[in-house]
Order: sequence, then C-alpha cells, then structure tokens
Amino acid sequence: MAITDYYGTSNVVIQRATTAADGSGGTTETWADHLTIDGLLVLVSASERVLHERFQDAGTHKLYCASTHDILETDRVYYDGTYYRITGRPRDPMNRAHHYEIMLEQMR
Repeated sequence: MAITDYYGTSNVVIQRATTAADGSGGTTETWADHLTIDGLLVLVSASERVLHERFQDAGTHKLYCASTHDILETDRVYYDGTYYRITGRPRDPMNRAHHYEIMLEQMR
C-alpha cells in the first residue's frame, strides 16, 4: 500500500502570510488560504519528538501529504478548527518526490 492510501484527512488548509504597510510606519501580517489538500495529520510520539528536537524542528503533530504541493516552512496549517505552525522545512524522506513529512506545532 502507498502512503497516499492513508490520506484520510481532507480539507487540510495551507495558509500563507502577506505583509503590508499599515500606514503608521509599521506592517500588518494577513493570513490567506493558499491550498486545500488531502493528507494525514497524526500526533508525534514522545521518542520521535526527542529525535526531532536535536534538529530544532520538534512539533506536536506531523502532516503527510503529496510532495507536489507548494508548501513553505513559513506557511501554517489549519485543520478542524485548529492552527498549526510549521516547525521545519517540508521533508521528502525517501528522496523520490513521493510525499512530504511536515513537522507541526499546535498553536494555542
């Protein structure tokens, strides 16, 4: 079975920020929907979290999705009423342009 057979989570929204001048010398950041994708969102185990902390991209969840999507580490994820910050560059663990593993941290 391919990992795409497990993409049971649909309507995962990838949001991208834009920055604009606020007229007072500062800037305002606005988030807008960039993509809506299918994927698999899972909790990260304690041992996996420790491993990723060594690489400075630890998170609470992991998103698996097709590697054809335009996703940046500066984007954020919205799913089922919850926002997640992307904690590291999307990785293609098999180096075959097959799927991404993206570490996420639930935002409170």
